[in-house]
Amino acid sequence: MIQAMKKSIDPRRIDFESAFNASPVACILLLPNPEFTIIAVSEAYSQAAMRTREDLIGLPLFEAFPDNPGDPAADGVAKLSASLKRVLEYRHADKMAIQKYDIPRPEALGGGFEKRWWNPVNSPVLNDQGEIEAIIHQVEDVTEIVLLKKTVFEQNQLFEELQMSELALKSSQGKLESAVRARDELISICSHELRTPVTSMRLQTQMTKRNLAKGDPLALSPERMKKLVEQSDRQLDRLTRLIEEMLDFSRVQAGKLKLHIENLNLVDVVCEVVERLEPQAQVAQCTLILDFKPIIQGFWDRIRLEQIITNLLVNAIRYAPGKPIRIQADHDDSVATFKVEDEGVGIHSEDLERIFKPYERAVSVSSMSGLGLGLYITRQIVESHHGQIQVRSELGKGACFTVELPLNAQEAVIA
Repeated sequence: MIQAMKKSIDPRRIDFESAFNASPVACILLLPNPEFTIIAVSEAYSQAAMRTREDLIGLPLFEAFPDNPGDPAADGVAKLSASLKRVLEYRHADKMAIQKYDIPRPEALGGGFEKRWWNPVNSPVLNDQGEIEAIIHQVEDVTEIVLLKKTVFEQNQLFEELQMSELALKSSQGKLESAVRARDELISICSHELRTPVTSMRLQTQMTKRNLAKGDPLALSPERMKKLVEQSDRQLDRLTRLIEEMLDFSRVQAGKLKLHIENLNLVDVVCEVVERLEPQAQVAQCTLILDFKPIIQGFWDRIRLEQIITNLLVNAIRYAPGKPIRIQADHDDSVATFKVEDEGVGIHSEDLERIFKPYERAVSVSSMSGLGLGLYITRQIVESHHGQIQVRSELGKGACFTVELPLNAQEAVIA
């Protein structure tokens, strides 16, 4: 039956041009000449290109469809030309990647160019001798798909950006809440710590006034006045230290901690601080053991260097009453090393990093006074000299703080 059907079909009776023109596939037929002249256009292609068959037939391909002059990145002509040349050279179909190729818009539709994306295939039409008689340029308009994917991609990008913005907002909110908590904590600690010396001095003053009002002859005795002045002096020192810590903390937070570098002997600075703190050490029954070379010359900020040494020694005296405190200083060709080692309560291993943060202490707030800013400020000063501070400790076995500073902090800062 099939053979009978084949015999009944006469190819000469089929109008192949009409069949090509009526094809639902968007395609054009090109001559294999240098201009790739258009010789046939399907109705589907005509609709896709917004051009009539009469407008296109007889035109060189790239005259009918030039690159969009308004798009500096347009490369449709170059890519299509390369594909057609591969068909001529290799005599087989060449499937191109999806590409952007804008098409001229008819004047009736406003002229200019219409953005389009295509999925093209170029295939040779061979005669019986294997020669190329024509090239079929077949296209699929995928503009809607590309734009949809682009829209989805942009929406995904926007969604990711919104997520990132939300995370950033949450992070900022968290930082703000932390800053507010830190501020409230600082205010609370400051109000408590500042009130203590003020209250002490007020009580001393009130007692003196009361004794004077009673006509007590001992109220202004040299011994009592000396004791009163010494107590007031200690409380004023405490107030001054607390205020300086608050000022330094605000400078660090604002990035305004500046150094005034000068040529110093570290040993001289250590000895001055030790001499100043000797009475406090005696009250705490701490023996200060000194071990350092007579001269360790370098370039540092004197006031900040005193602050580092003072903070570490005061901490050692505070946390190791009745215990010896070893103070060591040494240097090599480029770095000076300063150590303060005590035999006090020590620090839990989990707290070794925490104690360098604001408002933190090695022990509970209730058992020790102060703002909890000393070690935080100390680390900031050390790092501003491009040095480093480390602590080695075990609970119940004391602590050893080691500070390393470059001999020339100014060169380190400039570098």
